[in-house]
Amino acid sequence: FDAVGGLQAADPGVLLGAADARVLAAAAADPEELAAAMAAYRRLAADRDAAGPVRWWTAQLRMLQILDRTNRNTSAIGPRIERLRLDDPTFGDPRLRAAFESLAARHAAPPSP
Repeated sequence: FDAVGGLQAADPGVLLGAADARVLAAAAADPEELAAAMAAYRRLAADRDAAGPVRWWTAQLRMLQILDRTNRNTSAIGPRIERLRLDDPTFGDPRLRAAFESLAARHAAPPSP
């Protein structure tokens, strides 16, 4: 992906692929690689029309997965998923829905007493 622009690419498909490659390469939670991927996902998430629906939803999911993986700002994961669910209960693509649902289950607010 770096040969075609990597994380600086203007093409949303290349940007998503480069960010996903960084996350996969950062199996040991390399903070620099994950930060670079998070920045790319934020770029995709900032312009839904340019990214296209599946890439936009994938970027939303990946940002939440990075927060989960790094155990950062995890209290925001459940509420963010619920806001996204209000936008589209299918989370944009049936293949992504299961991943969102799994993440939501792990970060659901405990029931009130």
